[in-house]
Amino acid sequence: MAKKATRQRATSITNFLNMTFEVIEFTGEWLLAFGRPEKGGIWYVGGRPTNGKTSFVVQLIKALALLGLRVRFYNFEEQESITMQNTIRMVGLAEVARNIVMINSLIDYKELKAEIASTRNDVIVIDTIQKSGITAKQVEELRELFPSKLIIFVCHVQPNGLPDKQPANQAYREASLKIFCDRFRAISQGRYFGERGYFNIWKEKADEFWAVVE
Repeated sequence: MAKKATRQRATSITNFLNMTFEVIEFTGEWLLAFGRPEKGGIWYVGGRPTNGKTSFVVQLIKALALLGLRVRFYNFEEQESITMQNTIRMVGLAEVARNIVMINSLIDYKELKAEIASTRNDVIVIDTIQKSGITAKQVEELRELFPSKLIIFVCHVQPNGLPDKQPANQAYREASLKIFCDRFRAISQGRYFGERGYFNIWKEKADEFWAVVE
């Protein structure tokens, strides 16, 4: 016997507009760049090499930790390197170390999924999606399994700025906040914008590069 179709749950426009959502209470430069995005879901951070992507990710982790969010940082790309050590020192990540767990060696997807399921961390940062070996299907699975967690995928891009390879492209499609790091600016390309729409990763360098454009 065929299963009876399940009727989709409906809601009125009034009830929908009265719903409340948990948001990230950014302030200052972060608020100007990205507003107050919803707490869960997928974010995408992409950028070409030497444009400030790693520095931005570490600054973002610090900003989230300062707000009391617990961050699990999968540092697959640089792992235990002096360059990452220098970036962490420069940003001052040690100030919020109690809110951060850092994993510096590669693990497979099965282990990664199990850790996310068992951890109390609010934010999962995967740097980079290419290095992690996660597939496009697994990106979608993580979004469905952990809707209340914020999962940030850091991605390499092609010379034209588009996501490099299918998993990164899937993360880009799934992301509510899309951030592109270009010439030391992190520019919002997603659904959340502040009054300015970008964050200066390295202000002096950003001003120098973008003065020509602006």
